[in-house]
Amino acid sequence: MKLEICRFICRQHYLGFNSKFDKKSLKQLVNDFEKCVLNNKIQQYGVDLNAKNKIAEELDIGIASLYRKLKKYKLE
Repeated sequence: MKLEICRFICRQHYLGFNSKFDKKSLKQLVNDFEKCVLNNKIQQYGVDLNAKNKIAEELDIGIASLYRKLKKYKLE
């Protein structure tokens, strides 16, 4: 799954959709990607405690890290 997403991003970049990528730093691109992944997981599982535990487990991060990231991206 992770590799497929990276391939998609690279494909979009090299197919001429790169103008929005060229103006962003690597840190900004990583943050955008992270927010996108979190948002997709929330849509898939929901926002209740069980869903958040499942998301954290699937992303191989601690629940506290997940809460920090949700707060950072205003996805709480």
